[in-house]
Amino acid sequence: MVSLDSLNIVFIKRFSLSEPVFRPNRLKGSILSKPNFNFLSNPEKINQLINKNKRFELKEGWILKPIKNLSMPKDNFWRPFKHEPAPINLTGRKRLPFYPFQIIITDRLEINKSILKNALGSEITDCRVNSQVRIFPPGAGAVHLYLYIKLDKFDLDATNDIFDFKNQIIIRYRDKEVNLFDLFNSIINSVVNEISKENSNREVEGIYTLINFHGNELHVKENLSQLSKILTGKAKPKPEEIEMERNKLLENKLKGHDENDLLAVSKKVSIIYIDQGLKKIHSHIKIQKGRHCFRNHFINAVELAYVTDFLIDDYNRHFNEILDEIKTSSEDKSIHAKLNRLFHANVLDPGAYSTLLYSIRTVPENLHEIPWTYNVYTQAIKEFDISQKLKTNLEITNNLFEEAKKWNVQADMVKNIYNEIKDWVKIVADLKSGK
Repeated sequence: MVSLDSLNIVFIKRFSLSEPVFRPNRLKGSILSKPNFNFLSNPEKINQLINKNKRFELKEGWILKPIKNLSMPKDNFWRPFKHEPAPINLTGRKRLPFYPFQIIITDRLEINKSILKNALGSEITDCRVNSQVRIFPPGAGAVHLYLYIKLDKFDLDATNDIFDFKNQIIIRYRDKEVNLFDLFNSIINSVVNEISKENSNREVEGIYTLINFHGNELHVKENLSQLSKILTGKAKPKPEEIEMERNKLLENKLKGHDENDLLAVSKKVSIIYIDQGLKKIHSHIKIQKGRHCFRNHFINAVELAYVTDFLIDDYNRHFNEILDEIKTSSEDKSIHAKLNRLFHANVLDPGAYSTLLYSIRTVPENLHEIPWTYNVYTQAIKEFDISQKLKTNLEITNNLFEEAKKWNVQADMVKNIYNEIKDWVKIVADLKSGK
């Protein structure tokens, strides 16, 4: 049975911003300019801005600030992600924290309600839309579009139409209507133009969707087919795709405060329904606040896994480039000096491995402030199949170790890195297998 009245939808689009880790000299800014975006490559300066809750005007109406004011005692999901001195300083430059900066976009956004009404098969009695950007110093950004819809009637089967992002999600932005892809690309280009000296293609494939249903009743067993269809993240999924999500939903449904709560994570979509559990711990007046708080933490946990999924791919690409350059170097009198520069300047000095090992790898350990978010994160890790990407990373690191050993350049250091990544691969593999 379904008795729902509204929903919050969050669309997330990742993009590449690898300058802080690999090319800090390409960040805009100087001693005389504000903001100077070189701070994104310096953990001490990042900490100063976090401690002061410093904010800048990125461009007219766009405000950049730390995602959380840590002087506020409550609701500190992000506190453990703040930079702390590394137990082992692998490089001249320290690791970059997995602590995002937030860009508040005050541009007016309006969704085409007529198109959305036809897609959802219901009159829309209330609708609100806004957007923000998150910048993660380890090398990525994410654009969020938040959409609240209150409906006259609710048809779960119609929900999949929202995944036709090109035709069904039409936003008025800067005096013209654009689809979701074009909106995200426009925002990404604007952000990169402000932060980086080089505006190349930054788009990362895919859009992740989180749907928070609101209302009196949503029984999973009675609506298993419709919910499984939504978890495919496709407007018109094939029967076998729905069946696959159905099996995973039955096996992997996460626990809430009530047996009728629904917390589900797939590769493209997450679903939240927590109203029954909220009724047990909140008065009716506070349910909306409880939804908002829970949804934010859920988004944070999924997004950390989603961004990690991209970052490991991106780091692998960079490390492979270094490996190729080393292997193709001609053997001459300056080879040892050149290799030393390669290892020091391109692999270790930018803090890439130390960021990978001591910021990205330690995300699960940092989720202790709100323990249930660990379960959400690990479920997302499984869905994104991050273990396979880590195996690729391990192979590349092993090859770098062999080259370092061959030329006797920082071989012990690279070996230690290899062993840590090897341990990480095992931990993630165990998570995937449910150990």
